[in-house]
Amino acid sequence: MSLRALGGPRAVAVRSASDGTPRAVALSGDRYHGVMAVRDDWLVQDLWWTDRAVDRHYFELVLDSGRLVVVYREAADAAWFVHG
Repeated sequence: MSLRALGGPRAVAVRSASDGTPRAVALSGDRYHGVMAVRDDWLVQDLWWTDRAVDRHYFELVLDSGRLVVVYREAADAAWFVHG
């Protein structure tokens, strides 16, 4: 048995525009959900003076299903995660 924190980030597939803005998100499996709107986006850059630096670009998205999700892209490896 393995334990995972509730609401913790998990890897997600994202199709993005050339400027990095998400256009579609695959929340489960291979089915992509289109992004109807970007409600907000922000950067989190912290702990830059340590070996655990955080450099993320967050997006609050409205998907074509009406669902609200928050995803972020890690600057170090360009990996995408869904938050919560």
